[in-house]
Formats: sequence, C-alpha cells, structure tokens
Amino acid sequence: MSFAQGFWGERSKTIFGTSEEPALLKIENLPIEATLTLERGWKPVFQNHAEPEIDPLGSRYFGFPWEPATPLASPNGLALNGPQGRSKIYLWKNLDWRTYTYEVPIVSFRFNPRNAKQALVTFQYGRNLYETQLIDYPENRVRWSTPSGPWSRFSWNGQSVLLGFFEKTNRLLVSSRSVDQSSPRSSLASYQEPDFQKVPKDVITLPQNLSETGQDFTGDRLMLIWSKSHQLWFPKGDQMWVSDGFLWTLWRLYPSGWKRTQGGAGRLTPHFPDYFLIQDTSSKIPLGYVEVADRAPLTIKDINLTLKSLPDDYDRWFWKSDGAVSYEGERWGSAKKIPPTLWIDELRKTYASETRRIISLRPELKPYLSQGPAVHVLESHGKAWVWVGDQIHLIKLLDTSTTRAVRAWLR
Repeated sequence: MSFAQGFWGERSKTIFGTSEEPALLKIENLPIEATLTLERGWKPVFQNHAEPEIDPLGSRYFGFPWEPATPLASPNGLALNGPQGRSKIYLWKNLDWRTYTYEVPIVSFRFNPRNAKQALVTFQYGRNLYETQLIDYPENRVRWSTPSGPWSRFSWNGQSVLLGFFEKTNRLLVSSRSVDQSSPRSSLASYQEPDFQKVPKDVITLPQNLSETGQDFTGDRLMLIWSKSHQLWFPKGDQMWVSDGFLWTLWRLYPSGWKRTQGGAGRLTPHFPDYFLIQDTSSKIPLGYVEVADRAPLTIKDINLTLKSLPDDYDRWFWKSDGAVSYEGERWGSAKKIPPTLWIDELRKTYASETRRIISLRPELKPYLSQGPAVHVLESHGKAWVWVGDQIHLIKLLDTSTTRAVRAWLR
C-alpha cells in the first residue's frame, strides 16, 4: 500500500480535504496567450445600438438571433476602427498577430460560422456609400465584392449572405447571394403570388424602377415593407422569414428569384435556430410552431408546453438546436445541465483595477468599459477575450470538466 500527497489550497483543513479554491485553478494560473496593444483612438468594431450597422434599421432584432453580436465572438481575431476613418483586422495565427490595414472604417465584421478562415466585411466609403467584401484569410484574398448597405449577414449554415439598405424610408431592399457566387445572377421579387395579399403600389417590383444604388445591388433582390415592428431571419440561403408582429411570411428562393410560399396571422418569434413559434398577437398564447427544415407547405405543429421562448438578449449567446451558452457564462435550455463557469467573474475581478486606471487616463473609453473590463468567454474554444482599455488579452482557459462539457455539448 502506498500514499501520495498532492496540491491543496491554503484553506484546506485536512490533507485529504477539499479546497474551496484548488490552487491550480486560481485565476493567476491562466496564461495570457496573446496581447494586442491598442493605440489611442482605436477600439473594437461592435455590432450594437450605437453602430451605424444597426441604428438606421430601428429594430434590434435584425439578421438572425443566434449570431452573437460581438466582435469578440471568435478566438481567431477581431476588427478595430481608428482615427481618420482607418481600420485594421487582426488575426491570431501561429502564435503571432497578422495585421491587415484599410483606409476606410468597418461597420460590420463577421467570421463565417462554418469557416473560420472566411470573413464578411462591410466598409463605409462615404455618406450612405458602403461596400461588402467576402475575404479569405490569412491570404487576404477578396472572393467577391459588391456595393451594399450598412449591414451584412451570413446565413446560419454559412453558405449564403444577406445584404441590405433602405431604398426608401420604410422600404428595405435586401439581396442574397451564395458565398461561392463570384458573378451572381440578378433578380427582383415580383409579388405575383395569387394566394397572398397585394402590396402597396410603391413597393418596387421592376429592376428598372430601382434607384441607381439599387440597380448596382446585385443578387436575388427583394423589397420589403419595413417598420420598427418588423423582424427578419435568414437561417438558410433559400429561406427568409419576415414578421411584422401581426402577420408572418416565409419567402423561398427559386431560380426566378424570391417568392412568397406561406404565411398567416400571428406573431412569429424564433425559439431555436431550428424552430419558430407562432403566437396570438393579442394574448401572446402560442398557437403552434413550424420547423425551419420543413418544405412548404409547412406543418404547424402542436406546441410542446415544455418549450420556453428565447431570452430577450439572445444576441449574447452561442446556439445549437435545443439550448445555448452565452459569452458571459450563462446557460439556457439543454445547456443548463452544464455547471456554470466561474471564469467570467474571476477575470472581471482580476482586471478591474487595470481597467479603472486606463479609463482615468482615457475617459473616451468609459461608455464601453463603464461596468469594468469587457470579458467574453469562448468556453468551447477554451479561450477568453479581456478588453481592459489600452490592451486586449486572449486568455487561455484551463481544460476543466466544465470547458470540456461545453465543447462536447456544442459538437
């Protein structure tokens, strides 16, 4: 018989007791994998209310809800905007930062959810003048470039993109194209489906009636009536779901362009990336649900009372079909079986004093860091971003049972 004695924390009362905080899991043992030093005037490109990508649309719920609205949603890199309208993209590769510099500001930057070497970047070249590029990194090869509006989105499966801008104050022109379409076809939805209500006369259905910008806007186009109550989702390249809070419509893409294939009364709200709930507009009682994978005509299925609506702030989460984890360490749905992570609180506590010191020297950062350091935990990658003001750290998390559980759950 033999005995072995290992590490135990200072608060352990017995040799074989359990420490409240195991010595090897203390926050100071988390290695900093990379540090990016920010010059004065530079900050990450955030997709939020203050950025031109979202603000003109009037509605927060634009794009699809399961795309994290943060520039720190990937461990591979991030985009920065700086003074004089300049911008940079930094990629962390082979233990080194690779820098790509641009002379125009970035209003939207997203990695392909299915291809971390591909990014969709929208640049602003002037007032109401935007261009979107699909770029392969690290080669910095532009796969295609097109005039666009101030925002751009990947579909949930990463195989298509959706672009858009306001042709008129309340008329939104969107265009979709495959990520592999170097020379896309052009079409414009005609609204000629006999089973649907007619649309107002000022909804443009002929390409020659579009503005000059709208005519330059290539791809499969569709003009939508838009107000603050409208929402739009783009789970796959051949599907677009639109809801105005009272009626919902499913658009499908055919060789001739976008066509309405189904719709009805009720408020359409996403439940998972795979489902949409249909609710009564007055009572908000669920009437049923439809599946994204269904082909039209959709079957409205009886609601499972165990299903719960998404949290209101669902742009902070990483989703799979039956649950989610947030970049602040929260769990929802099936992910609630995973123990909560303690990294987020520990990292905030560790870097709080450093952030306060930087804000005292650079008060222009206070709106972004008023609650302390910006911490985004990417548990499935075993990494975390910490923005303290003049530096952004990429922290390597320890390989614990919790991070392994998140990684296994997201597969």
